[in-house]
Amino acid sequence: MNTVHRKPFTEAELTGILEHANEIIRPVIMAGMCTAMRRGDCCLLKWESVDMDGSFINVKTSKTGELAEIPLFPLLREELEQRPRKGEYVFQEAAAIYLKDDDRITALFKQALKDAGIEGTHVMRHKDPRSRYFHPR
Repeated sequence: MNTVHRKPFTEAELTGILEHANEIIRPVIMAGMCTAMRRGDCCLLKWESVDMDGSFINVKTSKTGELAEIPLFPLLREELEQRPRKGEYVFQEAAAIYLKDDDRITALFKQALKDAGIEGTHVMRHKDPRSRYFHPR
């Protein structure tokens, strides 16, 4: 069995991804960067889970079913404040795509990587907690 070695994205790579991502996947990627939540949890994030006053996101994770209280990083807070509150999902377009065909979300992310010139196997979710506090310049 071959082991796949994944490395975390660099700050420059993360900035490039955000710069090349389309308007549907960009805020989902940002949510993942700032929270370390999985793609499905980001796509299906509901407004009722976002506590702007307390600066937290409270979600039941899809993998473990545990309730997680995640600090609302300023970069993500700024993004959320600009989003219209139409419907139950924070990222309406991404949620609709994910619910219909979750592989399409992966394809959009991979396109952003390609457009940013990033190759190889990377991971945004790793054990270094600083990953959720990335702030592009």
